[in-house]
Amino acid sequence: MSIRITPIGKDKTLMEIQGYFEVSNTILPAWAANMIQRSAPYTVCLQLKRMTNLPEYIHKKSDIGFPIYEFETH
Repeated sequence: MSIRITPIGKDKTLMEIQGYFEVSNTILPAWAANMIQRSAPYTVCLQLKRMTNLPEYIHKKSDIGFPIYEFETH
């Protein structure tokens, strides 16, 4: 899964979440795969929102632990 967060204004942020779900080698019914694919984006967004409101993330002063890449937009 990859998540790209892009500021698009003073008070707005665009969040793009992309994932891949492989079901060919598992014994997973199609209805279950469909349920996961439909609910995963909402669940990820909701949990990220909850996480950003936790005090340990609001007042964090140390390194975030992963690289931040700067992309030029045209």
